[in-house]
Amino acid sequence: MTSYRIFDRQCTVRVDTLEVSELDLSFDITRTVKRQPNTSSVRVYNLTRAQQEQIENLSLKEKVGTSTVRTGGRIRVEIEAGYKDSRSLIFRGDLRYAATTQEGNDYVTEIEGDDGGHSVVNATVNRGFPAGTPVATVVRACADALQVGAGNLGDVQALLRTQGGATFSNGTTLYGPADRELDRVLRSCGFRYSIQSGNLQITRPGQPLIVQAVLLTEDIIERPSANPDGTLQV
Repeated sequence: MTSYRIFDRQCTVRVDTLEVSELDLSFDITRTVKRQPNTSSVRVYNLTRAQQEQIENLSLKEKVGTSTVRTGGRIRVEIEAGYKDSRSLIFRGDLRYAATTQEGNDYVTEIEGDDGGHSVVNATVNRGFPAGTPVATVVRACADALQVGAGNLGDVQALLRTQGGATFSNGTTLYGPADRELDRVLRSCGFRYSIQSGNLQITRPGQPLIVQAVLLTEDIIERPSANPDGTLQV
């Protein structure tokens, strides 16, 4: 049994190559199972002026080869939080906005990001598929156009069936915004999708993920109990 000491809260924020962990900060993260991107908002207190300028410039610019152009996207933002012995990645997405303001004696840098938002806004797809193409192949093509990972597609691909079956008997065409086309194909199979940490998460409305969440072994305590020190044994 693995136990963790729940004290000494810690948090690390990464924006491109810049990592911040020793300064005061706060964050607000909204996660959803809908198509709308997950969002994050971070407030970091008293970065150096060079760090402030680095983050603010990244929110307006993107590296393309050896050049820098004003495009405003695809700069990675990550937030890792928890305790000294147990921390988890709770957000990964694209930088959307950053700015620094003065509040009293503090300089506060606000950093906003969204999970897959750049892809949802900009990605398009224009592909045709011949008769007999599996539905899962078309879904994967949409994911590739969105530049997101396949996520749990492998777990649900055998269940992706339209009224015509597991393949497009007459072929099909994808044309237009990739997120709209992905939603259209999955809805025809009775599924919905969201993007979680840059990967697809495909679910049926009102049902849990079709994945193995916990593997129980034979070394199981039949009846949980409370210990004198206030901990639980399970």
